[in-house]
Amino acid sequence: MGYDLSDGITQNEDGDSKDPADPKQSFGITKRAHAFMEQQVKEGHPFYMQLSYYAVHQKPQALAETLKKYEGAGAADAKGGKGPKGGADRAVSAAMAEDLDTCVGAVLKDLEELGIAKNTYVIYMSDNGGRTEILKGGKGNLWEGGVRVPLIVAGPGVRAGEYCNEPVVSYDLLPTVLDLAVAGTAAPAGVEGGSWKNVLTSSAATAKVTRPIDRMVWHMGVEVEHPQSAMRQGDFKILYYWDTKQVQLFDVAKDRTESKDLSAEQPDRVAAMLAVLKEHVRAGIGEPQVAALERGEKPTDGGGKKGQRGDKQAPRESK
Repeated sequence: MGYDLSDGITQNEDGDSKDPADPKQSFGITKRAHAFMEQQVKEGHPFYMQLSYYAVHQKPQALAETLKKYEGAGAADAKGGKGPKGGADRAVSAAMAEDLDTCVGAVLKDLEELGIAKNTYVIYMSDNGGRTEILKGGKGNLWEGGVRVPLIVAGPGVRAGEYCNEPVVSYDLLPTVLDLAVAGTAAPAGVEGGSWKNVLTSSAATAKVTRPIDRMVWHMGVEVEHPQSAMRQGDFKILYYWDTKQVQLFDVAKDRTESKDLSAEQPDRVAAMLAVLKEHVRAGIGEPQVAALERGEKPTDGGGKKGQRGDKQAPRESK
């Protein structure tokens, strides 16, 4: 989809590896990344490279030598483990996370050795949240536990060792990368995100991201108990269940655990935000699907056609 080289269409389950030296294919992806970067530097080409590691997705896999570090700790913590193997699964998951960390470290080392670390931006983030002891919800739903993800950015002009509270979203990536590559370059019409450049490089604590629209919207119609949509405007977020018509309002700047529903206290805000949210979702998925949601019907899939997963025999090139 627009890349000069890729691993082709891949799915989460494609990451399971039968090679004990390459669990979750993390090390294979890293080697292909090294070869790709080395070739680009040799040819004098600037590049954009996206590494979508399979780790730390289930099923957990790890190097045997890494797993040894965690087997004892995992067994001792078996009561907190989930799944039939309890602590053993937790040990493998911990080792898998360390293997991923090792691979990310190898990529950063490659940047240094290739002499491009000082003019390369590195953006490290996750595609969705996960279960924690602090945030509500997790992967798949639209509570903060599902939509808040790790994000670390390093590169020329980026202030080191600082934490920023400015809300950003993954569809900001395109405008951000364009702006970092060629200052002032505007994203194509229809892109809803904004550039992080000002936030990353400014010394002002009040730096903001400017977007064409004043909201962030998420929609999840499958694999959840309640088909749901959520929207954040400023510090406020609403969460709407299409089947039960339940709507909740939170000030996520003050209440990141989403423990205090403000909908009864601020009905006017709820009504205004819900109208904007519904119109946004309608523009995104179309009136027939919204009508089905309003009737309480659950979609059978994510909107795509089954079986369209690409050619499984296609050559795997630099990802």
